[in-house]
Amino acid sequence: GRSWSLQPDSLGLNDLQSLAQHIYFTAMMRTPLVKGYAITYLVTLGLILLCLFWKPGWAARLAPLLLTLQAVPLVWLPIGRLPVMNAPLCIVLFLILLVSVITVTQRLARNNLDRILLLCLATVLLLLVDTIFGSPLQKSAVLGYDPMDGARFYGIGNEYMGVLLGAIIMGSGLLLERLERHRREALFGVGILFLLTATVLGAPQLGSKFGGLLTALTAFGYTFARFYGVKIHWRHLAVGALILVLGGSGVAVADSLRPPDLRSHFGLLVTAIISRGGIALQEIAGRKLAMNYRLIKYTIWTRVYLGSLLTLGVLCYRPAGIFGRVLKRYPAVAAGLEGSLVAALAALICNDAGIVAASTAIIFPAATLIYLVMKEKSALDGETLEDNTEELLPA
Repeated sequence: GRSWSLQPDSLGLNDLQSLAQHIYFTAMMRTPLVKGYAITYLVTLGLILLCLFWKPGWAARLAPLLLTLQAVPLVWLPIGRLPVMNAPLCIVLFLILLVSVITVTQRLARNNLDRILLLCLATVLLLLVDTIFGSPLQKSAVLGYDPMDGARFYGIGNEYMGVLLGAIIMGSGLLLERLERHRREALFGVGILFLLTATVLGAPQLGSKFGGLLTALTAFGYTFARFYGVKIHWRHLAVGALILVLGGSGVAVADSLRPPDLRSHFGLLVTAIISRGGIALQEIAGRKLAMNYRLIKYTIWTRVYLGSLLTLGVLCYRPAGIFGRVLKRYPAVAAGLEGSLVAALAALICNDAGIVAASTAIIFPAATLIYLVMKEKSALDGETLEDNTEELLPA
């Protein structure tokens, strides 16, 4: 609803043409890369389920692919900044960087669980730093901004918001398992990281993601309570809902008090409600529901979300008892899985295009839990999942 304004700038026509070409190239690459990634993810889940039921020994061969799938969102960030406008060359460079990241991760970590932990922490760190500095990597990433479709122009978008939440929650669970002997200090560090992430997501000057802030407060609060071993009751949910309302309202009102040119979309929402009443809120809610309904019907991310939930649901019952043993052996990872599912549900409810954020939020947790089930199944069958498999013992 803002009016246009003109400002002088040093950019010339050549600069604008280069920017337009880069935006177009990223948009052109987005569909095949993102759809290819989603299809590969779903096919991998299907193959793993088939192997676990009929050829358990073959499932071990798919373990590196799970690690690779988790590394893809991280690799997409720097690739978009390369001055390359040739599709085949861009794909080759992407594969080279992907293999390099996996190779470095394997060299630094002793086993796949530690490798997943490293990928989680690297993804979280890069996304937070990038968002704080104005999102230069996300602006050019195929999983980031999409100016041609009007999907995102500033802050952090739904795709990487989901990746960030899934990586930080599952990474925190793995970190607590690794630092069991220093659990109190680790919990303090996780709390600081949760607080920093929520601030970056919600600050109008940074992430400017109001739905992301609500999602983060919900998921982080639940996850942190579960890390402490708290059993969630209705009174906890009531207190959490109150904190969520007060925190979200406080950020929105504070943003609305800034000068009009500096307000983000949720600051403008408060202004619109004050001037137009409930009609403004009703119109926005209607548009968001329509957008979510359209995306749920047509986007491939819906298949990713449902495929992940279906795979986890199947593993809860078949092979019998394995999922329960995995969650009992890794209680912090189990709490992280719960928190990730809460994050996915909250993302679906609190965001327009919420199905996208929900889908990317569940990638890290689902891949991690699937790997643990494969590891448990191999142990029961007397096989080795990896050449140098070690338990995730406290450091």
